[in-house]
Amino acid sequence: MITSKYIRMRMITALLLLLSGCASTNLTGNAEYLKPPVQAFYATNRNHAGQAESGQKYGAERSMMSYGIAEVAIPQDHRIGRVIHATFDKDKHREIDYLQLTELNREELLNNLTKTVAACEEKSLLIYVHGFNMTFNEGARGIGQIVSDLDFKGSSLFFSWPSRDTSTAMRTTKPGFYGLKKIW
Repeated sequence: MITSKYIRMRMITALLLLLSGCASTNLTGNAEYLKPPVQAFYATNRNHAGQAESGQKYGAERSMMSYGIAEVAIPQDHRIGRVIHATFDKDKHREIDYLQLTELNREELLNNLTKTVAACEEKSLLIYVHGFNMTFNEGARGIGQIVSDLDFKGSSLFFSWPSRDTSTAMRTTKPGFYGLKKIW
């Protein structure tokens, strides 16, 4: 017997697939160096950091769920499995980075995801939950690289949970990923 919970889960999965990865947008950066950006939906229970000098939209503290779409830039010469972090401005075009975030409310996320999944030839969803000691930006880069390296044609969603940057803080950040249940 099919339950309403099963149907709801299938609809959410379909929505997530629909929203990410099927459509590309124009780059605002240096197009000669970058592949078309990867679009990935996101959910996070991190606090808003407000694009401080660190460039982080979301911080390391727990907060209400936030949703949206991240556009992740992949260098044209990117090799599978290789992560490059630019050390000089001249190397910026070689770094995997996110270009922009578009915030959505929960309903918009689910509606857009459903449409994106329906529009994709491959009706599949890649869900990525980053590990310990990662920033939101690193999570966005991670899903972008995975989608690019796998040449994944479905939709993608990543969940970024609050994580602090010391191993001794693991005890306080461990429950952070439980917010993933609230996406549905």
